[in-house]
Amino acid sequence: PPPPPPPRPPPPPPPPPPATPATPATPATPASTGGPGSTKKAASSSNSFSFGGGDTAEGKWKAVGMLRGQTDDVQDLAWSPDSTAVVTGSIENVAFLWDAESNRALSRLDGHHHYIQGVCWDPLGDYIITQSGDRSCRVYAPKPPKAPKRKRKSAEAAPAAEQGTMEGQASAPAPAQTPAQAASSVSPPPAKKKKEISLAGRIAKQGGVSIKGVLQKKFFHDETLPSFFRRLSFSPDGTFVACPAGRRENVEGGGHCVHIFKRGHWAKPAVTIPALSKAVVAVKFCPVLFQHPREDPNANAIWKPKTKFDLPYRVYFAVVTVDSVILYETGSAKAVALISGLHCASLTDLAWSPDGRRMAISSHDGYCSLVRFADGELGTPWEKPLTPAPTPTPTPTMAPAPLEKEEKGEKEEVQVAKPPQTLPRRVVPQPLEKKSEGPPVEKVQAAV
Repeated sequence: PPPPPPPRPPPPPPPPPPATPATPATPATPASTGGPGSTKKAASSSNSFSFGGGDTAEGKWKAVGMLRGQTDDVQDLAWSPDSTAVVTGSIENVAFLWDAESNRALSRLDGHHHYIQGVCWDPLGDYIITQSGDRSCRVYAPKPPKAPKRKRKSAEAAPAAEQGTMEGQASAPAPAQTPAQAASSVSPPPAKKKKEISLAGRIAKQGGVSIKGVLQKKFFHDETLPSFFRRLSFSPDGTFVACPAGRRENVEGGGHCVHIFKRGHWAKPAVTIPALSKAVVAVKFCPVLFQHPREDPNANAIWKPKTKFDLPYRVYFAVVTVDSVILYETGSAKAVALISGLHCASLTDLAWSPDGRRMAISSHDGYCSLVRFADGELGTPWEKPLTPAPTPTPTPTMAPAPLEKEEKGEKEEVQVAKPPQTLPRRVVPQPLEKKSEGPPVEKVQAAV
């Protein structure tokens, strides 16, 4: 065969690029180390503040979901305690429960005959309350879990492989085990951690919510109230719920007040707080609990050991009227501050800061006011562990009268219609007949 051709020579290397003149390096400053628009720059600066993070620019927010289903104005909303669900109320007389992750509706809360102007969620996750212009509050609760279905035992015999031996076959001797193998075979398997179900998942799994009670109409004003909001709220421990737009019967000027109901007792308010001569728009509890004056060296108020609230700590709550804010505390059930003359139009809402030292007040005039309390002005925070309020066991029938008697601590006497007493018939002894010669033998045997 002919010899192979010789290999080709490699190509020549490319010429080097022309040298560029070196530019002097600028010294790096703390404001320019992260580059323009960098999150690190905002985090490193002491005078800047950024929301969120990631690739979004500072101060810019984007919508991550939209709750579709309501066709009219939404008046109020509230988050669930575990932040997995939202309840909203609108002027179409309907409230919705939403899953915050999937943005889908979990349940539809019907029953009101007027605008829903306030909603709140129990901090323990047991109740959802809506307040409407039809002079009622409706209490909802997640439906109880369904009873598990019993599994029927299979009538078929277990396979011979699981039994270890077959008919007519002798079992093989088990191989010898080392002490380590024997110990591992005896030790029980690791326990599986039970997956916690969120509140939204529990409502979806159990088929929504059910009605647990209706607060009576005689306690609230009708739709002629000079306010378009009725924002109610629970106390941080879930023991009480405060409802605005309250009214008192046989009182001149409308009798505006706040009705505070105890958890699970919806027939009658436990405490009624007067609110001057203006309608109440909202009631908001401070998220921080405080010590009683007898335990608080910074407090100057006189502590009363017995109040209608009967709590081991003090809770502040702000009552928002049309033109003022009144601050109450549960230790004495009296007003401790009055804030008025802030806005030129009616007030609409109030929110506490998480540390309990500031309040933000909104108004129809387009402005918001911030109120700040000095250190120790409200007292010393409660640092002991909080014991949640127990939820009363529901009964098949909850009549208003027995609940009112139960709150006062009285025993209700039930008048039971007794059947007419029938006296036993008196037996009059009959005189003995004279002994005769004797009846025939046949009659004596019949008598015996």
